[in-house]
Amino acid sequence: MTVSNQNARIFFQGDSVSTTGYIYNSSEGNNATTGWINVKTDEVLIQIGCGTLLVGNGALQYRIEGKFDTLDRAASISVGSFAQSESIDRVSRVTSKVKQIRVGARLSTMVSTILGSPNNFYAAVCLTELK
Repeated sequence: MTVSNQNARIFFQGDSVSTTGYIYNSSEGNNATTGWINVKTDEVLIQIGCGTLLVGNGALQYRIEGKFDTLDRAASISVGSFAQSESIDRVSRVTSKVKQIRVGARLSTMVSTILGSPNNFYAAVCLTELK
């Protein structure tokens, strides 16, 4: 198979995460309709990174969520965390065939003190169509 089309969409671009509730982008916050994009393609890859992490006794958590064609309810696809900033991003392959996807980020609920800001989070999706 060869790649016939690829495009990327950005969820977070070095945005500072400073809340213990999930947010889905820096400008729209955390409501049920925030951050969803359509992903009806052959392959879905999520690239996630943490450039700066300034929290005490905790971590920056992320969650990849999806919605199926038949249900309009969010489901957790993958959950992960960063205990420190990293020099290279992570990639997660979404193997479930979902109609929409989003990425949320939050500080761990175990964080006792936020030592400073920013806590820079990066997340994007790469959508690939094959022929």
